[in-house]
Amino acid sequence: MSRLEAYPDWADMRRRQTGEHVDGRPVVGYEARFLFRRASFGQNGKAGATQGEFSFMTNRAANFLALVVEPTATEFLVDRGNIRRGHLAAITLFHLADYWWLENNSLVRDLRQAHETLISECRDFILIRDVANASKHCELTNRATPPRQLTRSAQISRTPGLIQAPFGEGAFNEASIVMVKLDDGTTRPLDSAVGSVLEMWKAKFTQANYLS
Repeated sequence: MSRLEAYPDWADMRRRQTGEHVDGRPVVGYEARFLFRRASFGQNGKAGATQGEFSFMTNRAANFLALVVEPTATEFLVDRGNIRRGHLAAITLFHLADYWWLENNSLVRDLRQAHETLISECRDFILIRDVANASKHCELTNRATPPRQLTRSAQISRTPGLIQAPFGEGAFNEASIVMVKLDDGTTRPLDSAVGSVLEMWKAKFTQANYLS
């Protein structure tokens, strides 16, 4: 199944953030325009990239999504067995809520209400919240609403692939992926939650006309 991903042009961003002139005028801070490469991933796994259009992003949360969150999450989604990238994807996806709340605090009372709103739109935000907090604090002892799905960072692990698995236990072409063991004893692949929360964020910013 094909999917469309967006990537910032990092070389272009570095040049623009130095304060150099672009199109005859100085570019400062969040007034910068961002160039996206859109890459379509087909069934053969090969990517073909074409340049998209320039679009203005004056919103700090949209900037964080484009420059940090989406590239970090995408790195994990194409390398699902990389536990470091899994932790970082969850952390950035969760803390984008802080940026989003600051841009919408006239509509949302506080950060807790912002989290509740996001959870109502995407239940996987609960797991992303818990993975992000467990990554930071190692163990979680305080209560949360809705209740936590995991309480320790040790519950986030990588399954053995065919090469690492004991002889006779690995399936042909079986990939190593990051799994989360929930407090109720069930397990979930982390990439499914990362993917759904990323799509939730992209939809929110597209609806707000910050992403094309």
